[in-house]
Amino acid sequence: MAISPKHKRKITIEGVDYLWWVREDDDPPFVQSSGDTLRVAASEGDFFVSYHLGQCDARRHLTVECGVVRGLSVSDFSRFLCPDFFGGTVVRPRGVAALIEWCTSTGSEPLVEVNYLGLPFGDPPQSTG
Repeated sequence: MAISPKHKRKITIEGVDYLWWVREDDDPPFVQSSGDTLRVAASEGDFFVSYHLGQCDARRHLTVECGVVRGLSVSDFSRFLCPDFFGGTVVRPRGVAALIEWCTSTGSEPLVEVNYLGLPFGDPPQSTG
């Protein structure tokens, strides 16, 4: 399924076209953030991730709705710990490129899947305050 390019910016990484945009969170995240989310999708619709801006270091993660991330095929919502691609809440194309490159590389460190709070599975929920 193709993604509409309306109100989105285009970036090409290794010959693949991606669309990206920032939008206000419809449903506030359960982790500390700025209230905005970066969305990135392959223009053909076979890769789709969301990244809450301004997350704290310990729980920083992205949500994969579909696609192959670091060699793992994801067909439903999954969340993984990830690095800080932006160093704040300002989104620049180089940060978007870094996010895409991190997702599409195989990497040497294993993916850590987390819950909606950004905690690895099995960890008890803690206060975000």
